[in-house]
Amino acid sequence: MSTNVSLEELIILNDEIVKLKIKFPEASLGIIELIKKRRNSGYRNFCRLFTGEWIPESLKIKGLQENEED
Repeated sequence: MSTNVSLEELIILNDEIVKLKIKFPEASLGIIELIKKRRNSGYRNFCRLFTGEWIPESLKIKGLQENEED
């Protein structure tokens, strides 16, 4: 799978992930397990929920609105 993100940005992201895994090893394992378990929910949805950007209901409403616009 390819990405439109630059290699430089991916390297920076990876470095930050490695630092977080070192700083919070137990939490990192829990997050990794959750991501793998709920992979079918979508990474973008996971990020929006995890960061508090959205709640489940708002994601569902936004999805319905986008479908109506098509």
